[in-house]
Amino acid sequence: MLETIMTSSTPVNACRATTCSECKKTTWTGCGMHIEQALKGVKEEDRCKCERGAAKCVVG
Repeated sequence: MLETIMTSSTPVNACRATTCSECKKTTWTGCGMHIEQALKGVKEEDRCKCERGAAKCVVG
């Protein structure tokens, strides 16, 4: 019999909110398929606008 052990209610590959290391605003990390869910409740002006993977923030 195969048993599944759940250690977290969030799937490993799901997106979640995090803080951008450049602009310190809220951004996301994960698979990219759940971005809006991860950022739900975060105002547009409070979201990171940095280019993904860029060395510098492009918020203007």
